[in-house]
Amino acid sequence: DQFFKKASVVNFEIEDKQPTALSLCDQSTLRWAIDNDINWLLADERLLRRVAVEEGISVIGFLGLLTGAAFRKHITANKARELVDEAVSKHGCRISIAVYQRVMEELDKF
Repeated sequence: DQFFKKASVVNFEIEDKQPTALSLCDQSTLRWAIDNDINWLLADERLLRRVAVEEGISVIGFLGLLTGAAFRKHITANKARELVDEAVSKHGCRISIAVYQRVMEELDKF
């Protein structure tokens, strides 16, 4: 209920970009991030990540967020592994074998 009281519709316009290539959700996310001068954005979609970086916004993805949480001891490395496996097996998260192996290697360090 509180969300709907604070939610607003934003218009998306960035010169020299092709915003129609981004989904409406990604367009709104990017517009909000730019308007609010945020430091970083949580995003996994490649095009959104690329445009955000072009706009000077740092980007972190789902796997980076989990790895960072394990590094900072907010969750255990084993819990991070479980969440990655669950995202892949139950929620359709698609990552390459090489990326999966790299994430698991990073989590082995914690």
